[in-house]
Amino acid sequence: MERNLPTIINGTAGDDILEGTLGIDKILGFGGNDVLRGNQGHDFLFGGVGNDNLSGGLGDDFLLGEAGNDLLNGDDGSDNLNGGAGNDQLFGGNGSDTLFGGEGTDQLYGGAGVDYFDGGAGRDTVHFQENFAITADLSQNRATYINDAGEEVVETLINIENLRGTAFDDTLIGDDGNNWLWGNDGADYFDGGEGRDIVVFNNEKFAITADLSQNRATHINDAGVEVVETLINIENLIGSAFDDILIGDDGNNWLWGNDGADYFDGGTGRDTVFFSNEKFAITADLSQNRATYINDAGVEVVETLINVEDLVGTAFNDVLIGDDGNNWLRGNTGQDYFDGGAGIDTVGFGLEQFAITADLSQNRATYIDDAGVEVVETLINIERLIGTAFNDTLIGDDGNNLLRGEAGDDFLDGGDGIDTASFLGSQVGVTANLNQGTATSVNQAGELEVDTLVNIESLTGSNFDDHLIGDAANNTLWGLQGDDLLTGGA
Repeated sequence: MERNLPTIINGTAGDDILEGTLGIDKILGFGGNDVLRGNQGHDFLFGGVGNDNLSGGLGDDFLLGEAGNDLLNGDDGSDNLNGGAGNDQLFGGNGSDTLFGGEGTDQLYGGAGVDYFDGGAGRDTVHFQENFAITADLSQNRATYINDAGEEVVETLINIENLRGTAFDDTLIGDDGNNWLWGNDGADYFDGGEGRDIVVFNNEKFAITADLSQNRATHINDAGVEVVETLINIENLIGSAFDDILIGDDGNNWLWGNDGADYFDGGTGRDTVFFSNEKFAITADLSQNRATYINDAGVEVVETLINVEDLVGTAFNDVLIGDDGNNWLRGNTGQDYFDGGAGIDTVGFGLEQFAITADLSQNRATYIDDAGVEVVETLINIERLIGTAFNDTLIGDDGNNLLRGEAGDDFLDGGDGIDTASFLGSQVGVTANLNQGTATSVNQAGELEVDTLVNIESLTGSNFDDHLIGDAANNTLWGLQGDDLLTGGA
């Protein structure tokens, strides 16, 4: 019997546009950012290295993005899509498709049919495009809906962290991980399950009032009707582009406002407002319970901050001011001004893209940006510093400071006072020796990291197996979790 052999179409190391035939094709993009179209037939498309665009066309096709951030579209037929390495987008199209994200942060869209989703490694999201309300339960690895014939359709969810619902009244349930849940339109029911879970309202067309202490969110729709949504086991909220009211509960909540003049009330617990989605520089003052920015029209927008302890700024030049409590202030990128106010206050530089030099005795922090320009930030009433993932220099003042270098080969100088070097953020065990003035660890990539410790009196370890060694002075050693060895020195 004669076999139907595929037509083989090879690309180059450059950017190719490769069209299949009406029959069975095997199309290989190789290098470059390629466009591969299978057209008709049961086709096999391989993107190769690069950011590729693969379309199966008619027929039951196999699409493999391979390395790069790829876009895969199965089109018609029951297709098998594999994103490979990279942050990929997979669209099943019509038919019962199998979508495998592979490595990276992938977006999976099933389309019509009974689909099988496996996100693979990374944080992956399933987007439901059905014309019916969906019930998706990550703890049960499945999603169901009732079709036009009144039949229950069951889809499979493997290695999925996040869910985006339909325009109808969905039920979205998380698992024991940290899940992101989007409802789109409709009166939706959210249950985050275990973990730290976020409900996102950024697709809403109306201002939202979400109250975690009442387990509900409401908005007024186009018909003037109040729509009520349910929030169970939700810790964090992201608002809409309108004037939202976001209220926390007695836990530690994270609240994002997006655009609009928003009202934040963290409730009890240690609560953080994030301005990282804002398009303008922010001035946020916890002592005044408000934040302001100037919008595109040149109008000052005023937002309210109640029961908020911590702030995260924008990508612009922010002013972040604490109150008389113990505040955490994180500036994101930009040339920021920090004033902790009274209390024991922390500035965290973890969102910076460059190594930082922060000196509390000089009330400033500096870094060199991509253009080679020195950026200077101001540090007022700050007692504690947290560095970046790069090789930082963190210097204290004459108070009792805590310095946490994070990843990289950091230089920590406590200055005068009783100062602590903390390794709480380390993902591996640490050997810190005050006699030698060093702290060493082997990171998850197998690389040796060495920190320098000057004028440090106390040590806080990681949550792994640490060896903390004091010197001839009066030291305090905290091992935290893990099997730790604490040696006091002389």
